[in-house]
Amino acid sequence: MLIREVWSILLVLCSIGRSEDNVALNKTAEQSSDLFVDKWLANKAVDGCENTNVYSDCCTHTGPNTEEAWWRVDLGELMTVNQITIYYRDPFQYRFAGYYLYLSNTTDSPIDGVLCYKDQSRNRADVQLVVTHECPYVARYVTVYNYRNDTKRHSWYSDESFLELCEVQVYGCPIGMYGDGDCNSRCSAACNGGI
Repeated sequence: MLIREVWSILLVLCSIGRSEDNVALNKTAEQSSDLFVDKWLANKAVDGCENTNVYSDCCTHTGPNTEEAWWRVDLGELMTVNQITIYYRDPFQYRFAGYYLYLSNTTDSPIDGVLCYKDQSRNRADVQLVVTHECPYVARYVTVYNYRNDTKRHSWYSDESFLELCEVQVYGCPIGMYGDGDCNSRCSAACNGGI
């Protein structure tokens, strides 16, 4: 009897899941450059496909650049962001190493806004190809940024900046809203400014 009750509780907890929507799904995205004009474009990272094989037609790919590469999604309006999950091209984590994650309200610079995360992996095995970051901020734009300067932080880093994102999921709700996977409920007046 106790085992059945535990399983029932676990089932309910699993069905509750995430309380926000993926507010980046099918939104407008852009990147610093395209490897090819008609393939691996920025919008591939917000199309709902989580396949990490670059030949699956699910990933982006910036052109090689010696200094910086960036990718950005426009959420369309200010959103209360909670988590961001990134799926990167397998097995090229040395290209992803050292990346930054920014949330902002402008597109003036790829490094505008709040720095949510900076990868400080010490070796190749530490770089995760599917990773979730807590980013509790209000923002309209989410930017993944990578930079390579003259002196690399680690010898195993790639020499050039690349971004090969296969999916970027931004979980949150429009300001003033929350919900059980749908953001259909309004925050009460007791909420912090509707957030």
